[in-house]
Amino acid sequence: AAAAFVLVFGALFAWFVFERAPHIHDEISYRFQARLIASGRLSAPSPCARDFFDFPHTINNGRWYSMYTFGYPLLLAAAVLLGAPWLLNPLLGALTILLFFALGRELYGRATGVLAALLGAASIWLLLMSSSLMNHASSLLFASLFLLCLFRSLRAPSLRTQ
Repeated sequence: AAAAFVLVFGALFAWFVFERAPHIHDEISYRFQARLIASGRLSAPSPCARDFFDFPHTINNGRWYSMYTFGYPLLLAAAVLLGAPWLLNPLLGALTILLFFALGRELYGRATGVLAALLGAASIWLLLMSSSLMNHASSLLFASLFLLCLFRSLRAPSLRTQ
């Protein structure tokens, strides 16, 4: 239920408040790079009169691309191809809540997992970042996944599945 709340809140906030569009330079750069990747390229030729196309967080030196690494834009490119880049972070936020539950359950039991999921879903930071086009939602998801794998490997250090 907490994950569903984050998904619905994030999608509605992205739709009605952020209007499914990037609003800050970082988001614009991520979406620009995602659109390049979705078109099958990592960069584009600089446009004519390239001085008019200089934009913060983009490189425009004969090739035109984002200054950021392409991990998050690669995820965003899949959403661009599906026609819903604004829906990626609400989905990542919901998955993060599920990982919070799994991490809490792994460390302290089911009740702690439920509490972790509820507290995560009540976090305004998580809700807002899950509504934007920033990379914070993916970073939190992968950091949580890392911690879950770390603690599981400490409990049962083996390459075999238990």
